[in-house]
Amino acid sequence: MREFRRGRRDGAGPGAGRRRPRDVRRHRRGGRAAEDLACAAYLDRLLAGDVPDAGPFLHRARTSPAADDLRGGRRRGAHPADAELCLDVDRFDFAMRVGLEDGTAVLRPLRPRPDPASAADRAR
Repeated sequence: MREFRRGRRDGAGPGAGRRRPRDVRRHRRGGRAAEDLACAAYLDRLLAGDVPDAGPFLHRARTSPAADDLRGGRRRGAHPADAELCLDVDRFDFAMRVGLEDGTAVLRPLRPRPDPASAADRAR
């Protein structure tokens, strides 16, 4: 597990102006596939404060064997269109939190709390 602590605003790039979370934990569970490594490298750069071009990371994921399996309908329980949806950077303004409920992994949206300073600025 790697832990990053941040609490500032970015001025440029994807998610510009969004408040960075103070505490981000990323757990890796054996993901050694090309798309997993590309995603991890991209997130590492973002969390380090860089504004990387997503293109090379997306190319690695898009051309991976797993993405090819998804597009070809060879992944049971997944739709072929899922491959492109997985590669849509910043499609949503929230992260997904996974938790166990009765032994089943459940994903729920996790939205950032409003920044009190930003709310005060908007009220002016």
